[in-house]
Amino acid sequence: MSEAMAATMNETIAETSTNFLATTKNAFETGIADARASVEETWPKITDAVGKGVYNSAYGVAFGVTFPILLLAKSLPQNNCIIWGFVDGARAASKYCDKTLSKK
Repeated sequence: MSEAMAATMNETIAETSTNFLATTKNAFETGIADARASVEETWPKITDAVGKGVYNSAYGVAFGVTFPILLLAKSLPQNNCIIWGFVDGARAASKYCDKTLSKK
């Protein structure tokens, strides 16, 4: 009687272990699938937010640099040596940048 009981207990333990491993495997696979779906859903939102942040930063820097310069330039009389110097300096800087970039 005890031998039959031991055989039944061993089968039950083996079945229980197998069921536990199968359930654990299914839980991991489901979790991985859910995580992948969440990432695929949120990734475009993240890239859009980062893109908007970069755009707004670049816009702010460009505006912050350009506005005071243009305000100063517009407040000066247009036909004088200061404006001529600004224009000539800007042209020289532009030519130098073009020359430097074309060497690469």
